[in-house]
Amino acid sequence: MERFHRFPPVALAALWLGIIGCAREVQVSSGPSWVGEIGADAASGVVRRMGNEPFVRTVLQDESAETSVVVAGPYEIEIGRLAGARVSATGRFARSEELGRHLAASSYEILSVDGVRPHVGTLELSQEGRHGFVLTTPGGEAIPLTVLSEGLESALGGRVWVTLDESQTVTRYGVLRTPEEMAELEPQEPAGQS
Repeated sequence: MERFHRFPPVALAALWLGIIGCAREVQVSSGPSWVGEIGADAASGVVRRMGNEPFVRTVLQDESAETSVVVAGPYEIEIGRLAGARVSATGRFARSEELGRHLAASSYEILSVDGVRPHVGTLELSQEGRHGFVLTTPGGEAIPLTVLSEGLESALGGRVWVTLDESQTVTRYGVLRTPEEMAELEPQEPAGQS
């Protein structure tokens, strides 16, 4: 017991707090938040593509750029094409030698692109027989679109996101999966998009 009397109580308390602090994982309350331990299922933040080819990773990063979550899984390609957008992804946290700790995303939702919540769906020809296009959402809603650029028209049959003005004119868009990539994908849609 005499040995412990040589250390000041403050030093012992600091040592004890240091050991406890290193033994548990910090939870982040804003930005990409890990909900609990491995096996939790959600993260959100701004999409970034980090690294150099062939080791580029898609990550969700908090606003301060202090915390990030690597995204993997069947929707990594789509999420990766949303660089700069705010996204919420669900799935399962896992560890691998190649990726370390990562979220194997099984669904995602685009929260905003430059502050605007986009519509997401498959770009199709209008059923009404006129020369027009519709965006068919995962819920089956057909949103008529006007004034498409050639770049967006070339994504016919693919999964896209669009922002619209009050006349349903596309103001911004992005291609999440080309028609060719859609053919390779099992019939899955991001949840909660409209």
